[in-house]
Amino acid sequence: MNLRLVKSQIVRNIFSFRFLFVIIIGYILTYIELKSTNHWDEMGKDNFLLYTMIFDNIGAVSMYFLTSLPFIASLVGGSLYGQEVRSKRNLFHLVRLSKRTYLTSLAVASFILGGIASVIPLLINLVTAAFKMPYLKVDLGSFAIYGKHFFAQKWAEIHPFSMIALVIGIFFIFGGLFALFSLSISYFYANQLIEVLGMFIISFVLNLFLMLIRLSSLHFYSFLDFISASHKENLFPLIMINAICWTVVILIIQYIEIKRDVLQVKQKSIR
Repeated sequence: MNLRLVKSQIVRNIFSFRFLFVIIIGYILTYIELKSTNHWDEMGKDNFLLYTMIFDNIGAVSMYFLTSLPFIASLVGGSLYGQEVRSKRNLFHLVRLSKRTYLTSLAVASFILGGIASVIPLLINLVTAAFKMPYLKVDLGSFAIYGKHFFAQKWAEIHPFSMIALVIGIFFIFGGLFALFSLSISYFYANQLIEVLGMFIISFVLNLFLMLIRLSSLHFYSFLDFISASHKENLFPLIMINAICWTVVILIIQYIEIKRDVLQVKQKSIR
């Protein structure tokens, strides 16, 4: 891995119109969330999480956010290789770096960018909700990730902010994986539209397929929508299994791309 390349990719894409668009999406989702949920302060509720997507089961934003998550992650972190190819920067880097080092550097930058982009809307909503209702009453039983099956229920009651950080971390990881999958697609077909929308389309089709075979609980829509799923099952095995499956698929694609390059070199040398 080349740290200089990773840093340059992260900085270039954070200060881009795509990242600005993600921030705008975050503010739009936050506005809809605040307008579509109950006026909890009038009901004597003292918890800013009630105004936050994912934690609130009344507002209309949670499913919007989950549905757009692959798009948000891919928009910022999924086009790194395509951008390099279209600008011919990949040729410059491959003169100095091995293909394995180059791809690893892009993958690390893609994961970080996808993770950051995915949590931006949630962070904007959390901060705005905290200003609207600056209270966090430690009564977490009604929140999804803090259901009766949660392995750290007692810890959540004592340290609620650490559990909020855990939720943000989960979304960061899945956002990073979605961006990595989009990056992997671009190795074979570096097209801007496919890089940005490919993961979103695959996710949508996969959800329809799992619904048809009655395994919709395996799709990330189900287990990342904590507020709906916590009363039915233990979420963390599903989270871990899905993260591992996505990671394995991405690693296989990365391996194929590296070996494909090696095979091409061998064929040229034989000729």
